[in-house]
Amino acid sequence: MHFENMYPCLDEEIKTNQMPSECSAYEAEVANIMAYREYVKQTWSHLGASSTLSALHDIVTKSISGEWFGNGRGKLFCWEEAANSLPMLFKKDLPPHQDKIHFVSTGSENVAKNVPGIGQDSEPACSGSF
Repeated sequence: MHFENMYPCLDEEIKTNQMPSECSAYEAEVANIMAYREYVKQTWSHLGASSTLSALHDIVTKSISGEWFGNGRGKLFCWEEAANSLPMLFKKDLPPHQDKIHFVSTGSENVAKNVPGIGQDSEPACSGSF
């Protein structure tokens, strides 16, 4: 039901790059989706799984009402926090470019800066390194 209500707002943002006024309840969620979408598009050729899945986790978690979470659930993570929690056994054979996020610059602006879970200007704010 939630997505069905939000979809027209997201669709309009994708088509026109403008959020209709009746979509104010979905503004932050649509902005997160659009930031994630742009990040994936810009980094597709060297997308890191840890950072991408951490961002997706945070976007989905933020879209769920707190009433549905049990005690200790619904936590948001920065990708480096998730990566640091992995035993070395699972990350020792990763190529060097996989153990850090590779932000792609478009001019002086970082395409990941507003992406939840990886961006320094997101919620949660993340440093982008570990």
